[in-house]
Amino acid sequence: MVRDIKCASELWQLITSGRKVVVHFLKPHAEPCQRFTPKFDAFSKDHEEIEFVAVDIELLPDVARGVEIEAIPTVKGFHGGAMDDLEYLVERFD
Repeated sequence: MVRDIKCASELWQLITSGRKVVVHFLKPHAEPCQRFTPKFDAFSKDHEEIEFVAVDIELLPDVARGVEIEAIPTVKGFHGGAMDDLEYLVERFD
């Protein structure tokens, strides 16, 4: 299940928690994001060992700049406070 992140501190606390975290950066009203979001949500349900979250870049623009979001939708992974290449998920996502 995907959790919506409402503030930067909530995201940073999660990222530094030691868990694997997959973050979907989006603009809710953008058509590409609307097409991708249901796929991201469905994928999250099959991988409960990973924390899936969504960040509205209009609500948290400083967060988006901080992780260098240049296009939407963008998905980034984190593990132990560092960026993760998501290799463990790429093979499972279709």
